[in-house]
Amino acid sequence: MRGAIKNLINVIKNSAKNKNPLEIIAGFAILALVAYFMMWGASVARTSVVGYDVVARFGSVAGISRGSDVKINGVKVGSVSELKLDSEVFTVDVVMSIGKRYRIPKDSVARITSTGFIGAPFISIEIGTSPERATSAMRLASVPNKSLEEAIGNVIYR
Repeated sequence: MRGAIKNLINVIKNSAKNKNPLEIIAGFAILALVAYFMMWGASVARTSVVGYDVVARFGSVAGISRGSDVKINGVKVGSVSELKLDSEVFTVDVVMSIGKRYRIPKDSVARITSTGFIGAPFISIEIGTSPERATSAMRLASVPNKSLEEAIGNVIYR
């Protein structure tokens, strides 16, 4: 093992003799930057939440995709783990992974919303009053969402 490390150090020293120190520093900076972006990408790509899944059915899920946030009162409690198109009636079942510490009432309602005009859409869960809690694979009620275009059209043409 020591021999291999010594050989590696000698290779680095020999190659460093032929290089400009600025090139070596730039190389290490690039490697550090690549490592940083790989770690950042891995942390952002995590879409699964340890907990349980609930499902809500929507007629349209414009802007919602795998990994979209699921929030209660503006606080992220989970994420969208899957979108399934029902080929019979062409509605979309949105499977949401909810953190196990958030035991939402059974009669809660899911709604697609966004923060402002340019905010990314997310699923908002409006908490119900039932003492019974949602369990894995339970279907929540959902409220049909209106796109921004539909809302503007209703204002203009009324």
